[in-house]
Amino acid sequence: MKTRRRRLAAALPAILFLALAGGLPEAGTTGTAAQQQPAATFRSQVNVVEVDAVVLDQQARFVVDLRQDEFEILEDGKPQRMASMQLVNIPVERADAPLFATRAIPPDVQTNARPFDGRLYLIVLDDLHTAANRTQLARRIATQFVEQNVAPNDLAAVVSTSGNRKNSQELTGDRALLLAAINRFVGQKVASPGLAGLAQTATPETLSADSAAAQRVFNARSTLETLTDLARFAGGIRNRRKAIVLVGEGIDYGFTTQSKAQQTLDPSNPNADPRGSLTYDTNPREVRDRMLDMVQAANRGNVTLYAFDPRVYTQGGDDLADIASGPPEDMTKDVVVKSAQLQDDLRASQDNLRTMAAETGGFAVTGSPENVRKAFERVRIENSNYYMLGYYASNDARDGKFRKIEVRVKRPGLRVEARKGYTAPKGNAPAPRAVDAKEGTSPELREALGSVLPVSGLTLRATAAPFKGAGDNASVMVLVQLSGRELEFGRKGDRFEDTVELAAVALDGQGKTRGGERLELAMPLSEKMRAFVGQAGLVFQMRLALPPGQYKLRVAGRDGGSGRVGSVLYDLEVPAFKSQPLAMSGLVLSAEVAGQVPNPRPDQALKGLLPASPIAARAFAASDTLSLLAEIYDNDRARPHSVVITTTVRGDDGRELFRQADQRSSAELAGGGGAYGYVGTVPLRELGPGLYVLRVEARSTLNPDLMVSREIQFNVTDAAGRHLSTDQGTS
Repeated sequence: MKTRRRRLAAALPAILFLALAGGLPEAGTTGTAAQQQPAATFRSQVNVVEVDAVVLDQQARFVVDLRQDEFEILEDGKPQRMASMQLVNIPVERADAPLFATRAIPPDVQTNARPFDGRLYLIVLDDLHTAANRTQLARRIATQFVEQNVAPNDLAAVVSTSGNRKNSQELTGDRALLLAAINRFVGQKVASPGLAGLAQTATPETLSADSAAAQRVFNARSTLETLTDLARFAGGIRNRRKAIVLVGEGIDYGFTTQSKAQQTLDPSNPNADPRGSLTYDTNPREVRDRMLDMVQAANRGNVTLYAFDPRVYTQGGDDLADIASGPPEDMTKDVVVKSAQLQDDLRASQDNLRTMAAETGGFAVTGSPENVRKAFERVRIENSNYYMLGYYASNDARDGKFRKIEVRVKRPGLRVEARKGYTAPKGNAPAPRAVDAKEGTSPELREALGSVLPVSGLTLRATAAPFKGAGDNASVMVLVQLSGRELEFGRKGDRFEDTVELAAVALDGQGKTRGGERLELAMPLSEKMRAFVGQAGLVFQMRLALPPGQYKLRVAGRDGGSGRVGSVLYDLEVPAFKSQPLAMSGLVLSAEVAGQVPNPRPDQALKGLLPASPIAARAFAASDTLSLLAEIYDNDRARPHSVVITTTVRGDDGRELFRQADQRSSAELAGGGGAYGYVGTVPLRELGPGLYVLRVEARSTLNPDLMVSREIQFNVTDAAGRHLSTDQGTS
């Protein structure tokens, strides 16, 4: 069991993200992002070293107007040739949510129209070093961090050090998914040596025998291996600071100093307890070496670790209370020794948190609880404003030796904060991990599907709607809309030719590919049709057969004419349609005007059900009419009844502006478990420009409390009668 657990913890980042440093596709862009942010990328040159730097004036204000020639970088005291300099100034965006909503409505469309320009947080919940009775405190810290720091333009992941994948969440911008993973966290820390000795008499014979020593070493190793693997993974993402946010109580090993308990019991100490000496640090060298590996991986990958101790709210007082609750005879005999030993454990674990953080350029919060909120703000600021510098290392030997870095600026009166160095890697670079894509998928698309970040280049908008499928699987319709302006047709006689290739894969919680599809379409078009495609774009549908569960969809496209490649990431939940008494499919939208998009390969199951092509646009002209399609699955066959299907539209202020109800009889299903097909229309002419929420819900007359629903957020514009390309609308 222990060996298996160790493998799970060590392999977790690879399972979650399917990508390690090196050989992964560029996530750059052909356009220009807001604030001119450098695009995060996985492509790297072997001898280019990245270091981020914060430059402050004498009033500790960030300096934003430095030029590349004002920087100097030294490695091991030798000047290095600068390769690049980019100012990173990431705004804190707010979710585009209606005022009436108590939470942001997760977007049902994802797009790469704008390159990823946010912050990257890897939240590590150290369940192996969090006491069970402090589970809620750890959840509280992680929850507050997500709510206060993760903006809509950011990506974050949740990882547990025990390797429990149920408590993990792959990179996502969806706060609800992150919070759900955090709420599944449960601490399982082995009692510290001091706490384990509470039931013992403080004698050398008893206190030196730590029955949990082996488990404690194993847990420390697992935590450090998880952090090391995450640092290596994040190190493959270029042009960005990467932050590991560690929530846990730290590893309770003292590596360098004699503990107070040892001093108390040391016979050579004139103030010592005469009962002998205490030693409980079993094999700390192995743990120390693992910690060194983690620090080296973080510094090599330009990854910063921030640590938050849940005991910030108790300062170990709950453990000390256990001493006071012991038998009265122990109070006079052992309280000094036991209290000192608990203080040793607390100090050692917090020292290790501070060491790991400081050695990677971060900090640890172990003191007053009032510091937590300020620390969150500091983490956000440090990952929002900095210079990303690259230089050609004159010593590119992969010898595993430490390289000292010094960053200077020529402008007087300024102070530079940057990491102090890194450890060069050893041996050959690891081979990239590949995603199990459909046979025939081009190398370019395989590369894009392997990226853990969206790839910008060819603009895509993607949405997915699960329907009941054959057997236990759902049939998931993946809809992809392309911007026609980016397709490069070549003239051949009186025709214009181009080829589009699309691919999609679904990764489960273990990082395994559970479904995939690919299509390739050659398009010999007339000049008139080519002009129409350039204006309206194209829309495609693919079907994936997936069992119930949570998935990360990776959808990629390639334009043969221009060679542009793009990809998007999509969080998908597939319901267990057959096990629920009442369930609803995903929603598919179209519109009379916005839906006039060429659909070369229409989905056969939806063909003819909507007045126009299904689309991934979520902004519509006020003169348009919205159409929607859904299926309601009624699995209650016992008694005749009806299902009431209601469509509503609410404005930004919460007022209901549209309502349409339809009552369906179970007699339609002829006694079997089937579906009510539902198509609704929503005229937008009465709605002014603004943000709206479309809601479809179904209720059974057998039980009014039995209700299922879906919501989609959309915008209405004041532009009438124009075709909307895929870069219009919200996602």
